[in-house]
Amino acid sequence: MGAAAPEALEQLRGRYVELLIAGDAARAHALVGEALRLAPVEHVYRELVTEALHEVGDRWERGEVSVAEEHLATGICETSLPDLAERLPRRPPCHHTAIVACVPWELHALGCRIVSDFLEASGWDVLHLGALVPASVLAQLVVARNADVVALSATTARSLGELERVCERLHELPRPPLVAAGGQALLLDAATDFAPPGAVVEQSPEALVELLAERFAVERAQG
Repeated sequence: MGAAAPEALEQLRGRYVELLIAGDAARAHALVGEALRLAPVEHVYRELVTEALHEVGDRWERGEVSVAEEHLATGICETSLPDLAERLPRRPPCHHTAIVACVPWELHALGCRIVSDFLEASGWDVLHLGALVPASVLAQLVVARNADVVALSATTARSLGELERVCERLHELPRPPLVAAGGQALLLDAATDFAPPGAVVEQSPEALVELLAERFAVERAQG
């Protein structure tokens, strides 16, 4: 499971994409098992599952796969995540709360689920809200649960404006949480000059976990 792992997963990814589009859940799950024998689970999340879904999404945008095929692919990936999550290395509880949600109008929630998995494995108390979360509901929950972090996902160009509005709403709270933003929308040409107000942008769940560990370790030391 050394340097060759990413290359091995890249070779599997093409097969995985075709199995997802075909709706062949049994063989797709078997391929995930094969990947886990070749690479650490963190790499399987990133290099196989996440990248395969990006490829399916790109094909949908080009009109090469149907909405039904895109939904099949997402559904199959979702059923693999609980097993992957169980395999993530566990850290002790950090006694901090994170809320993970999609911005309003955002339907693609698999990225949120992956971020939640990594945060839970790292000891965070995670409130996973998924898709279509109104800003008012999110703000109320932040206050009610005294959340330290809100991780937001946006995958389409339309989501950028919603992301901006949610960030502004959260930073108006008496105790604003740290806001982290990620998702494919922030990689689009439309987002070249876009910066979510007051938020850190991080696409990798692993990097986000490390950023938060460092940030809150500093806060504990100062406290």
